[in-house]
Amino acid sequence: MSLFILIIGIIAFVVGVLIIIVPKWVLKVGEVFNRILTIDDLIFSRRFFFGILLILAGLYLIYTFIRVF
Repeated sequence: MSLFILIIGIIAFVVGVLIIIVPKWVLKVGEVFNRILTIDDLIFSRRFFFGILLILAGLYLIYTFIRVF
């Protein structure tokens, strides 16, 4: 379970950084996933908020993993 938390934390951190730094690339990757769920307009209209939120969530999950072990 703790390895799962670490993996989710790393993914959240990386996605948060990518949303802030290269939003066009994330949009292109998101086009592949748009068949499942379309929330691009919401996320990219507030990309800094969601980017920071994902970075903080990722850091928290990584910190939780490190603290447990």
